Amino acid sequence: NGPPLMGSAYPTMAADVLAQFQRMQGREAVFITGSDEHGEKIATTATQNGKENQEFVDGIVGEFKDLWQKLDIKYDSFIRTTSPEHEAIVKEFFQRVWDKGDIYKKDYSGRYCVGCEAYLGDDEMETIDGVEHCCKIHRKPAEERSE
Repeated sequence: NGPPLMGSAYPTMAADVLAQFQRMQGREAVFITGSDEHGEKIATTATQNGKENQEFVDGIVGEFKDLWQKLDIKYDSFIRTTSPEHEAIVKEFFQRVWDKGDIYKKDYSGRYCVGCEAYLGDDEMETIDGVEHCCKIHRKPAEERSE
């Protein structure tokens, strides 16, 4: 939801090292990286910058590609989750899973951390400065949500 940081560079660098090591051992390795261009954090940051989601992510994805080039990251493919090709593959996958009956509609409620983009279990939350249900990672209150 913003420009590259050490938190985004570190796992990509580690994956590149692993892929290059496998190649040096004579093994086939396919290294795919990319950008997750969906989610509440993207939408919020785009709005804060006065942009539509797609315009916002189009503006920052180049920064990631530039950084990977400067760090000599040797990926085989860069996938954007907003690309038509990716969306088609995801739609096909979910249709197959739906057709098998592995996805079903059901109401769900719980405490949601926007930073984690996940519902949290009780063991993932704590009371901080008298505020209950705070995410242990982001140290912010998890929102009660239903969907």
